Amino acid sequence: MDMVTNDTIIVAVISLLSGVLVTYLGAILKFRKDLQAKYDIELRDRRICHFTKLWASLEPLAKYSPSAQITYDTIQNLSENLRKWYFNEGGLYLTEASRKTYFGLQKEFVKTLRQGIKKQVGIMLRESESKENLLKMVERDIGKSKELEDQIKGDPSNTVLASDPLIEKITTFALNSMGLQKEFLSRIRSNKLDESDIDIIKERGSNLRTSLSNDIGSRRNPEIGLSLGSAIKRRLSNLSKT
Repeated sequence: MDMVTNDTIIVAVISLLSGVLVTYLGAILKFRKDLQAKYDIELRDRRICHFTKLWASLEPLAKYSPSAQITYDTIQNLSENLRKWYFNEGGLYLTEASRKTYFGLQKEFVKTLRQGIKKQVGIMLRESESKENLLKMVERDIGKSKELEDQIKGDPSNTVLASDPLIEKITTFALNSMGLQKEFLSRIRSNKLDESDIDIIKERGSNLRTSLSNDIGSRRNPEIGLSLGSAIKRRLSNLSKT
């Protein structure tokens, strides 16, 4: 009798402890789940706030009915605005995927600006008067250089190839100097980009917009609407069979 009583007590104690443990673990899991849900909601709200501003700034890259033609001035301004947004507003909230598309667009801007400056350097090296202006622009930035002066003035035939090392050299100077870069951009800012470059930039912009919408799930069908739609579809399907 005592043995049965002891066994009963042991079973009761084990059951009680098991119940307490299960309840405790359940409470912890619920707390963590609620905390995660709260974090996700707050993160999504902040992303919506910051991403809305970035989305609006990408309007110049619209594929359809663009507000204006895309020039070097357009992409220079866009690149600067995106940089300010990244460091002062929403860069912290980009997912890894969106970060890649953001920098993919910025790299395309730099590549296109480089091509534009390089083309302008080549044009200036082909004209005697422009050579003098080019030399003055470079000297204002890096100081006098006898070697560079000889290189710029040293081609009496004014024949400069697009692959000329001097063009690459001056283009690199321009990209690494805000002053020199601004001088070159002032000469090409209103020039329209090549269609192939425009297409690539617009595609990069579209990729970024898609990443932003994926980050906040804004293009996902509403869960309730989806379930209701599925139910109606199944109901209509069943009625058609009868």
